[in-house]
Amino acid sequence: MPAIEWKADYSVNIDKIDRQHQHLFHLFNQLQEAIIDKKAQHTLALFVDEMVDYTLTHFSTEEKYMLAYEYPELREHKAEHRIFTEKALDLQRRIRNDEFILSLEVLRFLCNWIAEHICTSDQKYSRHFNEAGLV
Repeated sequence: MPAIEWKADYSVNIDKIDRQHQHLFHLFNQLQEAIIDKKAQHTLALFVDEMVDYTLTHFSTEEKYMLAYEYPELREHKAEHRIFTEKALDLQRRIRNDEFILSLEVLRFLCNWIAEHICTSDQKYSRHFNEAGLV
């Protein structure tokens, strides 16, 4: 899997959210580098903890804006967030219980999230927020 570089196509044209998305891309690339360097198992717990922290902060930001700007697809979007959060918390729980987790499982999970959520679902709210003056 090649590194994922941030491109303008990924932008939702909201600076704070774009910066948060860029951080997730950075996490993905860090994990990928750790896998290549055969250090992923040593850093996987820290990585998953950071991913969980990211979800709490980032989803809170998006959902706050969705409420404030009356985004019509809030319920559906929150459901996607809930699925990601549950998976991230499950990964964290499994690591804390010393269950075996493949680093590639986490990498694929993030790659799918970026492709399906950031590049699709998040793009839907961009215009709504921008038209309301949020940039």
